[in-house]
Amino acid sequence: ETGSAIDPDFATASSVAHISVFVTASPYNFNMTGSSIIPEDVMTDIGEDIEWSYSSETRRVRLLTLRGLPEGASLRYTAYNGQEASHTSRGENAVQNKYTFPGFNSKDEFATAISSLAIQSAPHSDEDFVLIFGVTLEPANEHSYEEFSHPVTVLARADQPTLVVVSPLAMVQNLEGESKSASLQISVSSPDKDGSESLSLELTVPSDSEGPVGSLTSDLVNSDVVLGDNGGGTYSVTVSEGGPDVLGAFLASEGALNFVPRVNFTGELEGGAGIQVEATSTETGSAID
Repeated sequence: ETGSAIDPDFATASSVAHISVFVTASPYNFNMTGSSIIPEDVMTDIGEDIEWSYSSETRRVRLLTLRGLPEGASLRYTAYNGQEASHTSRGENAVQNKYTFPGFNSKDEFATAISSLAIQSAPHSDEDFVLIFGVTLEPANEHSYEEFSHPVTVLARADQPTLVVVSPLAMVQNLEGESKSASLQISVSSPDKDGSESLSLELTVPSDSEGPVGSLTSDLVNSDVVLGDNGGGTYSVTVSEGGPDVLGAFLASEGALNFVPRVNFTGELEGGAGIQVEATSTETGSAID
């Protein structure tokens, strides 16, 4: 009462009620986190990168699926029977490249599969990707399925180039005071599929007591390919613009590279004493050292 009251003990009145709150554990009780860094073209263990947990003793992982593995990429793990299992993704979309692990009879079987999991990127590709693990617990209900993302970073790795030379060349007759040239027949290619690599050549002309027994020249004018004289009989062929196909097309052209013997030189450049050719593939982006 805001006015005067007869009895101070009756000047206030109150009511009390209680709100009930029921706090329970998550019906799913499962969590998975992690990410991985793998080298290109190498089967790499990622089990240690995956952290997972679930506290329920009454539920177990009934089903595990995996999506996001690029076409041509592979996985490997230890199955429930102790045997190694493997899979290579053949599909281009999420449905086709979905992989289902065999069912698990215990938490230990699930733990073995995860801890032994290894993956390999698609051949000759350093494209990053994200794995999507789908976990189904049992008993099944509306909360039994959940997905977890696992990003994978692929470190670029230079691919082994293919080098072919025609040897021996036709005999070159050096007339006195005059040098005849011989066209070098070389082909080179790279299995690189993501356009991240460049090709180059290094050629070394043998030397004797008088120095290099000859030199290399080119009859072609090509702004995209450069023949460099590094001195001491060593030459480089590099591409200033374009990928491995540019160098391959250049070498396939007549007169691309010629060997010119030193004036009055005679001899056989054969086997290990011949003109050495080395092809190198180089990643143009971030790569493994």
